[in-house]
Amino acid sequence: MDIARLLSPQRDDDESDAIDYDQVVDMRKARLEAPSSPTLRVGAWSFAEEAYTMALIEAFLMGLLPELHAGTPLRSFLAAKLECVPMRVSKKLALDHLAGRPLLKKLGQKRYLPSDGVAPSVQKATRQQLTHLQNAFLCAKEKDILYIRGLDTTTIDPAAKVPLGRPPSAAFSTVNALGHRTGYWLREEQLYAHKLIDCFLKGVLDLPKGITLRSFLADRLSCSPMRISKKLATGSLLGRAIPRKIGTAVYVPKFDASDEFKTLVQQAQLDLNRLRKACLDSRAALAQRED
Repeated sequence: MDIARLLSPQRDDDESDAIDYDQVVDMRKARLEAPSSPTLRVGAWSFAEEAYTMALIEAFLMGLLPELHAGTPLRSFLAAKLECVPMRVSKKLALDHLAGRPLLKKLGQKRYLPSDGVAPSVQKATRQQLTHLQNAFLCAKEKDILYIRGLDTTTIDPAAKVPLGRPPSAAFSTVNALGHRTGYWLREEQLYAHKLIDCFLKGVLDLPKGITLRSFLADRLSCSPMRISKKLATGSLLGRAIPRKIGTAVYVPKFDASDEFKTLVQQAQLDLNRLRKACLDSRAALAQRED
């Protein structure tokens, strides 16, 4: 599954407020205080856990986890990464949304299929993002444990003890602390967004009915809905005029059994895959230049 004011740099205010979670967790201390046997996570989901889970899902569906065996179910993969029972994952995925983004039904049943020919730079960026979000999750998790035990939590409170700054690698200077892309819109990203909008409005995507264009674009472009709103509010994309309130459009799938429509859907998917790859490659190239 899967339009020139845009040419000028646009940066979100929250970029400078990214928190370096990689310096929040004292891993040596965490290992010393860890219980002798694993403790399965239960209860409410923190946003850090949801953000980490969403990144894991994306990497899983894109086939960017070389250490994972082909055929591994998504549900069991997430349960192992989050140290919880599979049923907890199933209940969360059944809500059809995660970290403010929509999910497909029966997503947990998906099985892992490695992707061939992935650029090393993409693999590296994926690993760095997952590590960063995992540390944010561990920070929130450790704080929860101390709170339950009645101990001081300010020692790991990011707002109180950690200096604000960018994530650990310069490759993520355009990614905030939650793993969302921020700032300048690359040309390849705009081309991909334009095609996504076109397919969304034509109803040729495998999406649940009623999802807003704003949420859909935020999900596909891995950024916050506010970044999408700011871009659409300019009234143009790639120099082409678009309605300023187009982000509120809701998805209405088109049902057509004709061969012509099936061909249209197949071609749209091929175009989206090509543009998505170009978008990811351009982001990876930008990350390399910033290293």
